[in-house]
Amino acid sequence: MKCTKPSVLVVLVPTLAVALGVSRSAGSQGQASNGEVTLSVEGPRPLAEAAKLLELKLGVGVSYEDVPLVYSGDYARASDTSWGRKYGDDHGEFKAANPLSLIGGTLQIQFQIDPRTTKPIASASRLLQDVIDQHSARKNPGEFTLATVSNDFSIVPTAARDRSGKMVAVRSPLDFPISFPVAERTGMETLRIFCDAVTMASGYRVGVGTIPLNMLRNTVVHLGANGELARDVLVKMLQGLRWSDPRTLGPIPKLSWQLLYGLEAHDIERGFYALNLGAVEREEPTRVGTIRRVRVLR
Repeated sequence: MKCTKPSVLVVLVPTLAVALGVSRSAGSQGQASNGEVTLSVEGPRPLAEAAKLLELKLGVGVSYEDVPLVYSGDYARASDTSWGRKYGDDHGEFKAANPLSLIGGTLQIQFQIDPRTTKPIASASRLLQDVIDQHSARKNPGEFTLATVSNDFSIVPTAARDRSGKMVAVRSPLDFPISFPVAERTGMETLRIFCDAVTMASGYRVGVGTIPLNMLRNTVVHLGANGELARDVLVKMLQGLRWSDPRTLGPIPKLSWQLLYGLEAHDIERGFYALNLGAVEREEPTRVGTIRRVRVLR
C-alpha cells in the first residue's frame, strides 16, 4: 500500500500553519525573578505542543505519538472550543470557516532553571512525566506514558475513547513489529517503505507528513527490519542517515517525530496518521544576554 497525501482536515493555529492534520497550540512563556519558568499551552493538541516546547528547553529529542481520536465527543466546531474562539478573534478567515477540530485542552508547565545554562534543573524524565500526569489530571483527550528512546524520549499513547466514548487500551502504530528487506535507499525512499510497513502491521493508515524533504532526498541509509518494533526501526533509520554525496559539508541534525492523527475529508469515520519529522533544537544563552536556538547534532 503506497503512502499518499489524502484530502484532510487542516487546522491553522498560532505559531505554525500546518498540513496533514499537524497542528501546534498557542503557547506563552513567563519567567519569574526566582528563575521559575511557566509555559502555558492551549490548543487542539496541548501535549504535542508541550513536547516541542520542552524539547527546546531540555535540548533532547521529545517525540509525540497521538491516540486514535475516533470519539465524536473529542471534536467540535472551532467556535465552540476555548482555543478556537481566542484564535478566531484575531483571524477572521479562521473564524468564518469555523472548521471541525479537536476540542483539545490546556497545560501549565512550571519548573526552575539553572541561570547559567538556562536549562531546567529537574531531570528530563521527571519533567516530562509531570506534564503527562497533568494532562491526565485535566482530562485532556487520551492517556499517555513516557518511553525512553535511545538517549531521547517519546510520549506514547496507552488509552483513548472508542467510538462509543468508552475509555479503552490503545497502541501507537509504532508499537507494532514490522519487516522489510535490507537495502541501501535514500532517506525518502526508506521513510515511505517504513510507513507502508507500519500501515500493514498496525492496521492504521500511516503516511508521510511534514518532513525535511531536501535532507531526506540527499541522504542514504542501509536498513531493513525483521519483526522489530517500528519505533526502534525509526530510530535506527534516523541515526543511520548519511549524505549520499560524501562531499556534502555539514553534520546531519538529530531528528524527532510527531505522529499525529488526522481526519480525511472532514470525516471522523475516516482517520489516518501523519508521520512528521523535524530537527531537534535547544536554547543557548549568548554573550550579550539573549537566547538563541541551535540545532542539536546526533
